[in-house]
Amino acid sequence: MTKDYKIIFTSVGEIVSIPDSQDIYECLCKILAEKGYADLNKTGENNGLLAVSCVMPENTVLRPLFPLDFGKRKIESEGYPLLKKIKKIKYISTDLMPYISGNHFYENVLVNLSAGKWDVRNGILATTHGRVNFNLEEYITGVRVMENGVFVTKSRRLIKTNNSRFQIYIRTNISNIENLLSPGTRIDMGVYNVFELESVKEFYIVETKKGILISKYCPVDISKEIDIKNSYFKVGIRNGIKYIMEGSVLKPTRYFAGSIQENKRNKAKLNGKGYLLYI
Repeated sequence: MTKDYKIIFTSVGEIVSIPDSQDIYECLCKILAEKGYADLNKTGENNGLLAVSCVMPENTVLRPLFPLDFGKRKIESEGYPLLKKIKKIKYISTDLMPYISGNHFYENVLVNLSAGKWDVRNGILATTHGRVNFNLEEYITGVRVMENGVFVTKSRRLIKTNNSRFQIYIRTNISNIENLLSPGTRIDMGVYNVFELESVKEFYIVETKKGILISKYCPVDISKEIDIKNSYFKVGIRNGIKYIMEGSVLKPTRYFAGSIQENKRNKAKLNGKGYLLYI
């Protein structure tokens, strides 16, 4: 039986960047393989077993890729600071998700920012009194690295996470996933990219007519999998593999699925199984 789970994790020390969903997916596949499962990262073996979302701050969702439509409201010169705030939004607090489902999302954002009811902090749109534990600080430091057999010091951009909490969603039919990915399990992507799981809990998703795409999505036949005319999406490319980008707002059909793609020339794979958080 396929179920959805919400995973909360934190970084172990500084990080280089917020990890990509494919990197998380490959690390989870490695952890599961070490515990006796087949390597799900092989194109032909992940038959609906594991879909993984992108990484987001806890209790947030990606900013939807709607056009910046403010309805009949005109942005005068005094409103430019608010427009700058809106353009800085990367994530939206989940308690504001009901506003996303409407037809006037950015108009609502503008009105509530103007009234001081909402604010944008650290790239997150939230109510003025809402709290999201997410505060990243970038800095430059000297790091010892090996080059041609000799240690040298190089400047490197690192990020202090200040105990910020991250989340991903996974969809799987592995029944004991909560034990396999127990608290304390480490996702190790190398130096300055180590994370530790805090919790894995089942998450119930109620399906509606539209959803925000929270994973990279490689449709087999896009015309059959989504209602193109009533969806908003952008296309990206990773290692020569095209995909529909996270944050796209899609109206799925009953054939919505996606697929795992492979680029043999670049020796790259991409888990493009579509994952929607419905609005």
